[in-house]
Amino acid sequence: MCHVTQMSRGEYFPTWLVEGGAVHTECLLQKKLTWSTQTYEDCFRTGGGRGGVIPNFRSYYDSTYGYTNGLKKGELRECGGFVGNSDTEATQKAGGADPSHLYYDTGTVAIAYIINKAGITSQQFWQSNEFGKGFWNTIVPFDGHDLRTGYPGQCPEDKGWKKSLLAITKHATVAEFYAEFDAWAKTASLADVVAILETQSAIDTQTAGVFDLSTATEGTDHDPCGSATQWPPSPPPAPPSPPPPPLPPPLSAGSSLSGVVSAVVAAATVVLAGTGRA
Repeated sequence: MCHVTQMSRGEYFPTWLVEGGAVHTECLLQKKLTWSTQTYEDCFRTGGGRGGVIPNFRSYYDSTYGYTNGLKKGELRECGGFVGNSDTEATQKAGGADPSHLYYDTGTVAIAYIINKAGITSQQFWQSNEFGKGFWNTIVPFDGHDLRTGYPGQCPEDKGWKKSLLAITKHATVAEFYAEFDAWAKTASLADVVAILETQSAIDTQTAGVFDLSTATEGTDHDPCGSATQWPPSPPPAPPSPPPPPLPPPLSAGSSLSGVVSAVVAAATVVLAGTGRA
């Protein structure tokens, strides 16, 4: 359901924000499951679906590929041979990186880093529609994306996902954010990552009630499906067709051919009258 909420914003998001966002919500809400006792920090240490968010994040930056290319290459994942401004998975693996460690785990740590840097909460990042505090619910989609041959990084700095992100991080460009994050990530230890995480008591407070990402926006300003006025009303249904005329009676012995012709002409007249062409 996290991806449904993300995509409902109508924007072409970087893969690291989409997949990292999904793992981030997993860590946020894991303890709410009746069968789980995993805390927010535990999820970063050992969870996330791939043996631990932090170990995998460290693995990415320890690789030659990750150390050289950083988070930006996570903007698009190879799909059908198309890589946009990223690289093929073969190239990433040749540089010692596991591609999933970039898109999922490094994306998750990047979101935690953004939240910590901005002094906001995870709840604000996900639910607030206040520009400069919330991300997902402040998005005004950039309408210039080419969804066939384009990629998320082509979004202008003052539009779409970049505008909302930069309002939170206070950088002038996304490139500046990437440079700052990469410089920190290259040497960040497990303890360094844990230090930027919100406390469990803070997470418990934020998630005590219903943590509904899909209903956070007030009104329909940022919901591409929320306003009925965006689409023209459907035309009224066409009137039903007139019933077919009765068939002429069967020709009985002794009936004249002229009588049959008269019956056929009468039937045709009824049809034409029903269509307005008589």
